[in-house]
Amino acid sequence: MAVGTLPTRGVEYTAEALRPSERSRLWRKLSRNPLALLGGVMVFRMANAAARAQLGWKTIGPREVETVRGLARELVASLEREGRRP
Repeated sequence: MAVGTLPTRGVEYTAEALRPSERSRLWRKLSRNPLALLGGVMVFRMANAAARAQLGWKTIGPREVETVRGLARELVASLEREGRRP
């Protein structure tokens, strides 16, 4: 059975019960294809594990968060410098 043909009657009912402001495009997509949510979680977990392995981190704590913030500041600064070139 193809993923697009999975029965979603209960999930569609849940999506209809929400307020219109909560029914974003992503929510509608996930309500039609619940396996997309599972795929997103798997991709996040694998990317997280790969990044931690590459950086040699076992967990992400305050020190690692500060390192990521510093790298982000450095990246933004380099992009700003690139944008100023004539």
